[in-house]
Amino acid sequence: MACNLSDPKIAEAYSQILNNDGIDWMVIGYGTTRDRLSLYASGDGGIAEMALKVPNEVVFCFIAFEGTRVLVTHVSEKISGVQRARGLAHQKEVAGFFNHHDVTVNTAKPSELTPTMLRDKTRHLAIKKIAGSLGRSDSVQPNKLKNSVWHQRSQGSSRASSPSSTSLNDDTPDLKGAPEVTAKVEVEVEVPTPDTQTEDTQHRLPAADADNSAPRNPDPAAPDNAPAAEPD
Repeated sequence: MACNLSDPKIAEAYSQILNNDGIDWMVIGYGTTRDRLSLYASGDGGIAEMALKVPNEVVFCFIAFEGTRVLVTHVSEKISGVQRARGLAHQKEVAGFFNHHDVTVNTAKPSELTPTMLRDKTRHLAIKKIAGSLGRSDSVQPNKLKNSVWHQRSQGSSRASSPSSTSLNDDTPDLKGAPEVTAKVEVEVEVPTPDTQTEDTQHRLPAADADNSAPRNPDPAAPDNAPAAEPD
């Protein structure tokens, strides 16, 4: 069975909270009806004031708390199972009406509605805001943000100390996956034969050394063309 949220006071209070117009919380409940919700109370005193207005029944609360909007489904532990089931069945429809909430919270006792509890429930939203300001993913955790900043600083100092390696890495193309190329070089060497060696050596001999059979004049003072003396 669907719930009825047509009470104009509900929409009016909801708009005031969204626009920060005089109030920061509101409580709605069934009263004596089975499915018709109405405005129980509203105010500007924060979570402490709202907790005093939560009765021991099924109620829904909407509150602006430290920059976040929280939707509270309060199902008292003192009610019957039928009332509990009815409240849980309407929870999704109520959440669709208060569609500008950032987080949902379930409680069973008014004493659970404290600033500490709301901070614990909305802590991950603060992490998201920090991550967003650093340009990181919303899923980054605080310790990971710290480690990431340290990693970036260490990488920067390492690159500054070795510019040559950085330049090499930037300019060198990635050859991973390139096909291997094998070059075959053939060199022809001419080896001289014995006949060739002899002929070449003879061409390089001087002309005077080639004719060893001509007699030489042992007397330097004698004329080169004088005939040899005959023995007596």
